[in-house]
Amino acid sequence: MDWLAKTAADRGICRGRLFGTPPWPEVVRHGLMEGELPGASECAAPWALCARRGLCFDRRVSDTLVLGYGNCLRRDDGAGPEVARRVEALALPGVEVIEAHQLLPEHAEALSRARRAIFVDASVDEGLEEVRVRELRPSSDPSLAPHASDPESLLSLAALLFERAPEAWLVEIPASDLGIGEGLSEAAGRCCGEAFELVRELIAASV
Repeated sequence: MDWLAKTAADRGICRGRLFGTPPWPEVVRHGLMEGELPGASECAAPWALCARRGLCFDRRVSDTLVLGYGNCLRRDDGAGPEVARRVEALALPGVEVIEAHQLLPEHAEALSRARRAIFVDASVDEGLEEVRVRELRPSSDPSLAPHASDPESLLSLAALLFERAPEAWLVEIPASDLGIGEGLSEAAGRCCGEAFELVRELIAASV
């Protein structure tokens, strides 16, 4: 059972009410919506119905969500999580921090609760030698949303399921060493410091 279907099962939807946490067949037996049971291939549909009914999701609003992602076992690819840890250490009020190995559909819910979002990731774009910041927009192709693996698709998924997506930016850190191992290269470490300051500026400018 994939995460989207499991989320619907765990929430236990029955005509817009909770009825415990029965297994997925029980959800099907009761019906997510009268006359609107999704087919097996419509994996995102149960979660969408959960979201539209606003059941049991954490709806605490954050001013800013900082989401640093990357593989910390591939040297410079861990730059995003490193910046996220530095921001989290500040314990800034109204700022939620997520450190992740990669972007997942589950992150859409946290995005929908934020007024603004800052993604931080390593980049292997040729010619990128300094930290780059660019504003993001939800993906124009909604078919990609259920398989969100990039910031734009994740924003689109948040809008699709929770009917709101925050204004967002991507802070890109140039990566030169993606070999196996922990720790950043000297260049990436220096850029992480610059990225950290840029994230702080974005947070302060948004207050």
